[in-house]
Amino acid sequence: MKVQVFDIIFDDADVNLNAVYRPGQFIKFAIHLNLLEPTKCKAVYVRLFGDSSVHWTEQVQSGGDDSSETVHYSSQEKYIDETVYIYNNHHPAGEFIYPVSFQLPPTAPASFESSIGNIRYYIQARMDRSWNKSNMAKKFFTVIRDFDLNFCRPEEIGPYNATGEFNVTCNACICFNCSSCYGKVLVRVELPKKAFVPGEHVHVTGEISNFSKTALQSVKLEIYQHCIYMTPSKSRVDCRVVSELQLDRIQRGHSMQLNHVL
Repeated sequence: MKVQVFDIIFDDADVNLNAVYRPGQFIKFAIHLNLLEPTKCKAVYVRLFGDSSVHWTEQVQSGGDDSSETVHYSSQEKYIDETVYIYNNHHPAGEFIYPVSFQLPPTAPASFESSIGNIRYYIQARMDRSWNKSNMAKKFFTVIRDFDLNFCRPEEIGPYNATGEFNVTCNACICFNCSSCYGKVLVRVELPKKAFVPGEHVHVTGEISNFSKTALQSVKLEIYQHCIYMTPSKSRVDCRVVSELQLDRIQRGHSMQLNHVL
């Protein structure tokens, strides 16, 4: 095989293990190419690409009967697509390191992944040999946006606290007025602030008091992400859990102090 090595190596791979970058930052890397013998190729080039895509389906009733059809909703938006040519035509044998750098757009949105939509960035290197099998290397990387909370209004920063009162019912009972397990659960939650930046821990304090006549078998702290997916014809709102913590069981008549980090 003529091509022994064809790879993308980030300059900061030793300290940036997950390849995380920020909008406006230069991404510096090298194309590592090792050929056992001279190789004819149309071109060796590198492409920086980033885009978002969304797709979901819905069942929509068609006609006056009970029949339905599947309707597809999709959209795509491109943020960056740049190509740099490294070499053309006949490439000599040997080992070569080609340094390359790209600058991310200052407006590049943060990377995102879900079941129906994503924002992805990658670098692709290619040795184009039209009369033979082309060689390709591809590396994905993550973009994280910085948010300066100093520009937020005081009411947007916090702190934050909330209380709630919930009725307890027994799933095993047919009658919802079951006297053996009814009661109230009081929840008090406090946060040191309401605004957080990506990667920051959320410290939750407060108390959960179980005044019902049954134990609380499952108690969780969860962080939800509110997502809006948009296509030219329709939008969709989804909420998904991005972080959760399972807490201990709370016996009837007992309370649990909250002092946890998500």
